[in-house]
Amino acid sequence: MTSSYCEFLDTEDEAIDHCREVNRGMVSTDPNCRCIIDGPGPGWDDTPTCAYAVVDQETAREILDYEETRIPYLIVT
Repeated sequence: MTSSYCEFLDTEDEAIDHCREVNRGMVSTDPNCRCIIDGPGPGWDDTPTCAYAVVDQETAREILDYEETRIPYLIVT
């Protein structure tokens, strides 16, 4: 079963390294894999602007459901 997860990172390399760490030992089809999406912009939920976010797949899907965001997500294993 998946659980909510969100980690903000400043660079693509940091996001990929972090995603690989939390996904270690999983295959990309595992629903518990975390994925990388574009980070929040300024003023989003009082969170500092970050370039990338590593999130659970359900959160990524919820974000992608918004018409204006159509952001692809990436799973790194």
